[in-house]
Amino acid sequence: MAKVTVFSGAAVLAVLVAVGLSGQTSTGATFDAATVKPSPPNDGHYVRGCKGGPGTGDPTLWRCSNATIAMLAVQSYAIRRYQLSAPDWMFSENYEIEARVAQNTTKDQFREMIRDLLNVRFKLQFHWSKKEMAGYDLVVAKGGAKLKESGEHAPEDSKDVPRAYGGNGAADDASGYPNIPRSCSGCMAVNAGGKARYRAVNAFVKDFASFLDAQLGLPVTDVTGLLGRYDIALSWTSGGGISPRAGSESDPDAGLTIESAVQQQLGLKLVPRKGLVDVLIIDKAEKKPVGN
Repeated sequence: MAKVTVFSGAAVLAVLVAVGLSGQTSTGATFDAATVKPSPPNDGHYVRGCKGGPGTGDPTLWRCSNATIAMLAVQSYAIRRYQLSAPDWMFSENYEIEARVAQNTTKDQFREMIRDLLNVRFKLQFHWSKKEMAGYDLVVAKGGAKLKESGEHAPEDSKDVPRAYGGNGAADDASGYPNIPRSCSGCMAVNAGGKARYRAVNAFVKDFASFLDAQLGLPVTDVTGLLGRYDIALSWTSGGGISPRAGSESDPDAGLTIESAVQQQLGLKLVPRKGLVDVLIIDKAEKKPVGN
């Protein structure tokens, strides 16, 4: 029998303890007031997302447009998309949400409030299970890590670097990759040509592993043993997947995958492996939310 490793995650374990593996949503924290209603029909061009809440410029008002049950479950249980199993309609039915949040609500309490909303308004029923899936260990590559500890080199002069970043609009540098100022830590930008760049300042490697986890859609576990804080800059070709693709002689970076970039630029390596992952399985929910 093949050796199986359990991919661990502190956030997921905390959630499992909080719900006691019982499939019942805690109702210790609730929104002061909330309205939930189906989103109006759209023509395929619409904005999906949430804004406001703890840690934002509008901490007492949380608004979501075209939100799905799947999206809310991932947020409220602090899990990745690959850790959720649910009926197809829970990924496509859209809802408008507006909720009032009490002053000084913590982020943990806020997630609990969203779980309560799913329970009360949608009658969500779920259970936890473990699923074997592919993943990666992030290790130090042969030759050693190329990471620079924060503070060991002079900060870049970013006064002339465009401050537009994230998704669209980040101006490119001479190498054709988006510029991201040092003031933006944990930021990623992709240009129209598919060239992507990520920057993190004073960051832990375990947090970088979480970034890779999100990009690859598979578990990435930090086993580098590197415990310091580092300034990390990574450039690759977005959409190239995880399989290596050789670039042309005229553009050696063409098709540079994130896997190859991690090894070439940072001296780290993504090693494939299989393991058991905690999965939230939604058994049932009401498509029509309970009246406000």
